[in-house]
Amino acid sequence: MKNSFKLFLCLLLFLLVQLSYAEGSDSNSEATSSSDFFTDLLAEIEYVQGQVLQLADAFPEDKYSWRPSDGVRSVGEAFVHLGTGNYFLLSFLGGSKPEGFDEMDKKLTKKAEIIDFIKKSYDDAKKFIATLKMEDLEKPVDFFNNKSNGRRMLFLTLYHSHEHLGQEIAYARMNGIVPPWSMPSK
Repeated sequence: MKNSFKLFLCLLLFLLVQLSYAEGSDSNSEATSSSDFFTDLLAEIEYVQGQVLQLADAFPEDKYSWRPSDGVRSVGEAFVHLGTGNYFLLSFLGGSKPEGFDEMDKKLTKKAEIIDFIKKSYDDAKKFIATLKMEDLEKPVDFFNNKSNGRRMLFLTLYHSHEHLGQEIAYARMNGIVPPWSMPSK
């Protein structure tokens, strides 16, 4: 848990530095900043998607119903939550949710279905983000009575993925599963 929290803090610091850099750019470099911002964001989403999918694949089917205690999401439910989070958070910027969105956590229970859903949610998120423009980053967003903007919602989408990746890493370790990317080299 401590390592996941440290990773989250490092990611947060990195993103805050990137945000201050983007806001400090002069107007002559706006086109470059926009392109660089979206390119970097999409690369980070691609990276976390890869880790999430590797870990989802590493769990055996029978562990998808495992949960550390009553009242806490199971492995499978947490993976579905990761996918629904992509749709939900981007909906504040105009992204769409798939049909049956509100029932996804009950409908998807099999490993293969969940992995397919996660992959589709990230692919749809990347397609949607690729349509955004620099001005979309500054659009005001009311996120549960919190004043926000498009840029912060994109960061939140990325944070959310890392938060629940950390949760799934903890679940994996509790079940004797080593995240594939951290296996020792042979």
